Amino acid sequence: QGYPDGLAGDSIPLGARIRAVADAFSVMVNGRVYRAPLSQSEAQAEVVRCSGTHFDPMVVNVLLQLVDEGGLDIHPKRPLKQSSSS
Repeated sequence: QGYPDGLAGDSIPLGARIRAVADAFSVMVNGRVYRAPLSQSEAQAEVVRCSGTHFDPMVVNVLLQLVDEGGLDIHPKRPLKQSSSS
């Protein structure tokens, strides 16, 4: 429904469509405190599954091409070390 401005499809700015896919993929491969990361192939499958509904198919195709060609540096983030100061 294009919340909040009723935007959909090509009326959504390209930068926003790119950011949506990139951010979602990053969250999937890096995980969150409350969710373990997915493997790269699992994340790719999820992005493809949501292509055309949640994500712009053109942007998804470019992301997958970049991943396949090694054009993205995909390394899960390491947990920050806790300081031992009291």
